[in-house]
Amino acid sequence: MSSPPASHFRDEFAPDCLLQRRVRKPSVPPTRPWPAERIEHWPIERLIPYANNPRLHSEADIDKIAASIRQWGWTNPALVDENGELIAGHCRIAAAAKLKLTSIPVIVARGWSEDEERAYRLADNELAARASWDFDLLGNELRDIQPSGFDLDLIGFEPDRLEEILAASGSSGLTDADNVPETRSTRHSARRRVVAGRSLGRVRRQHQRS
Repeated sequence: MSSPPASHFRDEFAPDCLLQRRVRKPSVPPTRPWPAERIEHWPIERLIPYANNPRLHSEADIDKIAASIRQWGWTNPALVDENGELIAGHCRIAAAAKLKLTSIPVIVARGWSEDEERAYRLADNELAARASWDFDLLGNELRDIQPSGFDLDLIGFEPDRLEEILAASGSSGLTDADNVPETRSTRHSARRRVVAGRSLGRVRRQHQRS
């Protein structure tokens, strides 16, 4: 009488979890290429803005993006579906038109469902908006950049906000306006304060005369 194979005894005394692992082979979902695996250059007129895009951009937003592209070039390709409809990058495309660019880098979301495209339009903006700043480190970075003469306005902060960050960050707690590194933004804010002060002075003198 022949003995059962050794594998029989191994399976007979193996834990249930191991037996299940042997029997149930996990099905691997079909993979699809990542959009960023291939960057293409498309003529700008081939791109179709999404008609129901809920993200709003002011002219000031577009100007800032245009200035960024002018300084650093195109660093973030627009994301489009296979028909050329925009999924992410509406503001960049508006900036490209303002700069009179004829073609731009794009990445194509191939094989995405309509729901995936709609969801990513929202996620692309909302996920990035969840981040916050360490204002001490941010202020240090800005102050380290400033002595080179680099235009801090290109980073995107509004002038007053930039001035607040430079003044409030760091262990030294810069609060003296004379100690705030000068940028085009801070010069602009200073000029506005001077104009406002002159206007207030004129109002006070007129009030005193009356």
